[in-house]
Amino acid sequence: EVIDHRNASSALPAIDKASAVIFYRVAASPVILHAILYARALGILTIYDIDDLIFDARFYPEPLATYEGQVTKAEYWGLQSGVPLFRYAATACDVGLSSTAALAAHLGPLVRSKQCHVLRNGFDTRNSRFLAYPRQPFSKTTVTIFYGSGTKAHSQDFRELLAPALLQLFAQTSHVRLAVAGYVPLDRRFDPYRERIIRLGFCANVEAYWEVLSGADINIAVLSRNPATDAKSEIKWLEAAMFGIPSIVSPTATYRDLLVDGRDAIFAATPEDWARALAQLASDAALRERIGAQARAKAMRESGLSAATAVLKSIIPARDPSL
Repeated sequence: EVIDHRNASSALPAIDKASAVIFYRVAASPVILHAILYARALGILTIYDIDDLIFDARFYPEPLATYEGQVTKAEYWGLQSGVPLFRYAATACDVGLSSTAALAAHLGPLVRSKQCHVLRNGFDTRNSRFLAYPRQPFSKTTVTIFYGSGTKAHSQDFRELLAPALLQLFAQTSHVRLAVAGYVPLDRRFDPYRERIIRLGFCANVEAYWEVLSGADINIAVLSRNPATDAKSEIKWLEAAMFGIPSIVSPTATYRDLLVDGRDAIFAATPEDWARALAQLASDAALRERIGAQARAKAMRESGLSAATAVLKSIIPARDPSL
C-alpha cells in the first residue's frame, strides 16, 4: 500500500497490517516521525529508502555558484535546511535502502541497525511497452544527441565538461543535432547552432520523457566527480539502454562499478574525453548499434523486477499467515 507523505497521518491503519514500512525520501516532520515511532512500537520493521546524498551537509547542497543562477538564495536555503531533517528521519529507522553502493556507505552508519541494502533502479510495468519498441531513430541522416536533466544542480558540469565538446562537434560536422530536455543552460556560444538544437522544458510525465528519448542516437550523462555524484544511480544510462541507445557517461563510482568502458557505454572524464567520445559515436553507426545493443542486453539481464524482489525478500520478514 502506497501513501503520500503529505497524508502520513492517515497511514496508521495500514501500518497496523504491515510486515514492514518503507519511508522513501521523507524529512523528519512531526507526522513522519510519529509514523516511524508508531511502527517501531508495534515491532514492525522500518526501512529508510533514499536515492540521493541529501542527508549529509558535507556534500549537499553543492556550492550555490555551481547552480549558475538557476536556484535563488531562498531556494538554496531550503535545500540546506532540509539536510538535517532527512538525516534525522534516517536515524529513526531500523535499516537503510539505497539505489547505489556508494550511497549505502553513507546511509548505513545512520540507521539503527547500521545496515543498508542496495536496491538498484530497474524496469517495472511502466517500461513494458517501451521495451517492446522497435529501434526508430528520429532521422536516418542526422545524428541526434540527447541530454536530459531533471535538476538544476549540474549546470556547471554541463558548461565546463560537455559544452566545449558539443561546440567542437557542431563546428566540425553538419549532420549532428542536440536535443535537450529539462533544466539545461545553453549560453551564447550555442547561438550559431540554434537551428540544430531542439529545446524541451521540464516534463514531470516520465513516459512522455521516454517517448522523446526513444528517438535519439546518443545519450549523455555528465557529472563532475565528488561524493554526491559518486552516490548517484545509473538511471540515465538505464533509460537509454531500454531503447538500445548508447550512452556517454562520466566515470562516477556507480558507473565504474556497473559498466565496462567501450562495451556497455563510453566513459568521458575531461572535455577532451567528451570531444573524442562524441566524435567517435557520431561518425560510427556500427559502434552506436553495438554499444546500444550491449547496454540493452545488460539492462534486460540485470534490471528486471526479479532482481528488486530478491533484495526486498531478503530484508522484509515473512508475515505470519495466522495473523
